[in-house]
Amino acid sequence: MDSTDIAKTGWASITVSVAWTLATNKFRVESEVLKDLRDHVLLHLDPSVPLQHAEDQAQHLAREFVAKAQRRPHATPWAQDASMPLSPRWHKALEASLSSLSRAVFRQHYGNGRPLEGLEEALQVDLLTLEMARSGLREVIRDAAIKDEVPMEDWPAERMDALLQRLAAYSPGPCPPLAEVIDGLHPEHLADCPRCNRANRLIREGLLQPAELRPTPQPRPAGQVQVMALHFHPDGKRHLPAVAAEYAGGRTQALDGDLLLMEWSEPEEGRAVLRLAAELESPRREHLRGALLQGPGRWSRWGLLGPLGSRAREEVKTRSWGAVDGIGELPGPLPPPPSSRWWWAGVGLVTALSGVLIGAMLLSPAPNATPLEVQFTPGREGLWVAFDTEDTATVALVSLEGGHLQLRLQGESPVEKAEVATGDGSYRTHVQGEGALVVSAPGVLGDLPALIERSQRSDRPLEALAGRIRARYPEAQIATWIPEEP
Repeated sequence: MDSTDIAKTGWASITVSVAWTLATNKFRVESEVLKDLRDHVLLHLDPSVPLQHAEDQAQHLAREFVAKAQRRPHATPWAQDASMPLSPRWHKALEASLSSLSRAVFRQHYGNGRPLEGLEEALQVDLLTLEMARSGLREVIRDAAIKDEVPMEDWPAERMDALLQRLAAYSPGPCPPLAEVIDGLHPEHLADCPRCNRANRLIREGLLQPAELRPTPQPRPAGQVQVMALHFHPDGKRHLPAVAAEYAGGRTQALDGDLLLMEWSEPEEGRAVLRLAAELESPRREHLRGALLQGPGRWSRWGLLGPLGSRAREEVKTRSWGAVDGIGELPGPLPPPPSSRWWWAGVGLVTALSGVLIGAMLLSPAPNATPLEVQFTPGREGLWVAFDTEDTATVALVSLEGGHLQLRLQGESPVEKAEVATGDGSYRTHVQGEGALVVSAPGVLGDLPALIERSQRSDRPLEALAGRIRARYPEAQIATWIPEEP
């Protein structure tokens, strides 16, 4: 690594900026958090960035990091200001114009985040006088910026205050060795330098250890990640948690309720999840778009570290709705289940042809049985199962996977059946394996697990299970998809 890399030369200063932001935002300054946040900052910084700009960006990135970790909004109307470098001339203009009162307001209010009301007693000055001093600081910066042809005449007070907070942390340097400062050898410098003052306070309060200010042998993090950024349309963002929960190919992070970052370490599994979501209209394909990004970063318990999270939103806006990088156009929805009219009119024909059509079979319902409509559709190395029955019915779904029966659903109440409900009164899900059985009954299927266990010993377990259910629960209606004989 280049010896002039800011990751090495600015290690201590960036560490202080990060630790200070954590502490002032009531976030515990633990070793793991400090490392993750420092890496997050360094992954954003170009090796040749000036120290003062690196410190400024460290505070900005740390505030964003903490807000996301605390699940609170951080966006401001002037987000673009954070990328505007601070001018040393603005800092000099402040220093040249500060009275003792203005200096106290600048350091305590803007530098340490103390409200003006809290300074009345400490400074023995009334609130109106403090507000006038604060207004004077704003005007000093307006005038200095106008001289640099940066128009701030129309900036509201809140925007000026955000800039003054950044300037209150500006440390022009150079600084004496920090160990000497902490030992009290440079009291005047300690009083005037925010960088050294903050480092001294953090160490004195036990929030930072001196050893943490020494760079590691490889200070710049070198990780690379590949991330899928999914943008959910406002009409489809309610499906974001379900898509995240379905994906088992890596870690995920939700941002602002409509953007999902997925660790794209298992692309095939990720593509399958997104195709499935579109087919089930969870969300509809026109409510989803995705961009694949690759770059510096790593995953932590706080989510994705590095610049890809910030790039993702802008990058995904350039994609068309209904398309995802690496997939192209997402598939349309599965065909709806057959209507009741078609089902009851054609039940005799379906039964007659069941042996020919790979064993799709509906066993005849007993009198007073709950009506059951089922459609099996092979796909995705398994079966799509779509069915409809009475809302009050007990429903069970059993799959055959590698010759073994698996109870996938046994629901009596709407809550228990909600995981496969489509929202229109019917049900749809996908099961792995080569066969499946659906049961609808007016009463509880209490012995079903025992019947499954006994049927497992049969050479044709699905047929055996269907027979046992019919014998034990004559009022039940059963539909099966049975694999053809080898």
